[in-house]
Amino acid sequence: MKLYLITLRVYFKVLSTLSPTKATKVAFKFFEKVNKLPIKPKEEDFYTHAKAFKVHNKYSQVLAYETGSPNGPVIFLVHGWESNAGSLHGINSQLVKAGYRVISLDLPAHGKHTGTHTNLLECTSALQSLINYIDPQEAFSVVSHSFGSAVTTFALSEEKRNIDQLIFLTSPNDMVAIFDDFGTLVGLNNNIVQRLKDHASQLLGQDLESFTVDSKGKDIDYNRLTLIHDRYDKVIPFANSQIIQKALEDAQLVELEKTGHYRMLWNEDVIKKIESVLAPPVMSI
Repeated sequence: MKLYLITLRVYFKVLSTLSPTKATKVAFKFFEKVNKLPIKPKEEDFYTHAKAFKVHNKYSQVLAYETGSPNGPVIFLVHGWESNAGSLHGINSQLVKAGYRVISLDLPAHGKHTGTHTNLLECTSALQSLINYIDPQEAFSVVSHSFGSAVTTFALSEEKRNIDQLIFLTSPNDMVAIFDDFGTLVGLNNNIVQRLKDHASQLLGQDLESFTVDSKGKDIDYNRLTLIHDRYDKVIPFANSQIIQKALEDAQLVELEKTGHYRMLWNEDVIKKIESVLAPPVMSI
């Protein structure tokens, strides 16, 4: 075990004993911290070629990007936790070649944002603001990765929109489990973990236990959901996609091997699968 993690566990153990309230506050702030990794050259290439714009949001400005044909069918791309809009550049490039109008964003505290902390509520709000700004008049599609799939689900579950294709490149399902895993990682006792869950429920305005992808997905009007997941994914267990696929109608699960969690975003077979799922674009004149 790394020294940093050992030190963190000792810190929270002592703080939880001295002041459970402060321990909860500090732990939640730590939970919201985004470890911003340097943007890779192949990701930076996306920012060089995309048309950047900003959308007003009640939490912060949404940093958004557009590529492709202005008259093509609309597809939104939503990246995962500690990634950025450029992380989906491999997928973006192929969709642009196919004639789509592709809309991407940097989730709050990610990519080109200067912020360092965010949460599910802020990210969901950012995507909703972007969708309402673009305001597609016809059914559109969404391709999302990892945490971005949860953001997509919760955002669309509150929007009365017609969705053509939902493509989830892995997805978490149970938000309660995420807090349990976090508590185990940093050594929080059950009391503090429950306090974190209660705080999250208060922040979201509803019971955290009801915040699952398989339940919220039932509130989305979509034609088809495709889940693409590596059976041996070390970040988000394959079982999450299995649960979602079984719970939702018109959902198919594509099982992969040796594509990893992040490497799949640049995998040619994955990109080809995405293209095959999406209906051929019909260009406007």
